Amino acid sequence: MVAANLGNVAQTNSYFSFFGLGATIIIGYFFMLTPSFFISPGLVGIVFGAQDTKAIRRGTMYNALMQFAFAFIPAILGMCTFAVFPHLATQDLALPTAMKELLPFWASAIALAAVFAAEISTADAVLYMLTTSLTNDIFKTFVKPKTTDIELLKMSRVVTFVAGILGIGMSLILPNIITALSIFYTLMSVSLTAPLLFGLFSTRPSAAAASVGVTLILTFGVQIKPFGVLNAQSTGMIVSLIIMAIMMYAFPARAFKDGKREVEMVSKP
Repeated sequence: MVAANLGNVAQTNSYFSFFGLGATIIIGYFFMLTPSFFISPGLVGIVFGAQDTKAIRRGTMYNALMQFAFAFIPAILGMCTFAVFPHLATQDLALPTAMKELLPFWASAIALAAVFAAEISTADAVLYMLTTSLTNDIFKTFVKPKTTDIELLKMSRVVTFVAGILGIGMSLILPNIITALSIFYTLMSVSLTAPLLFGLFSTRPSAAAASVGVTLILTFGVQIKPFGVLNAQSTGMIVSLIIMAIMMYAFPARAFKDGKREVEMVSKP
């Protein structure tokens, strides 16, 4: 039915091809989404709150298996919707149409709940990250180190409220949820992947190196696209790794200069 709707052998082959999106888009999604699953504030918080390393490994493995299985479900639903309703006005109507016309009521209810859960989970992670970064990592660290817990709590509430209002405003401006998620995951992956990876396995990286790296790669990714099949996200990710590697060797952290060569890993028995 899909082939009949397309009416062209070349388009049909491209539609069913695993690499039909093209190298640029596939590589861009890989660099944008892959790091986001291990640098996500929600996941990192759960990992640090786990009982022991065994629970972390098992939980991460089960989560990865569920994510892998779920990745195919929306694509299959989209293909089924295109086969039955080839003349939809926009692609954004594929999932609502499938839930309304193709799925039984109970399955549609579960799918709708899954969509809301994913959106709320993402919003929760963004608010958690913004509030923690602005209040604890920036304000308390650099602006007012002697901030009390009560003051920090009050400021966290204000930051969360303001961030929520700004998020609602952006949702009214941006064309769809995919654009919003792409902006969030791109900024998070490009700016945090290199500092986190190098910081986990070496004592060389410093806060200054991470700050310089983030500033340079965001500017680089927006203004320059030097590599053929690599888009801004892919270019920014590669450049961030290179800059971080250079900075950690050119300007190592004080702990490394003091003779500390290994990162301490504390785990419960």
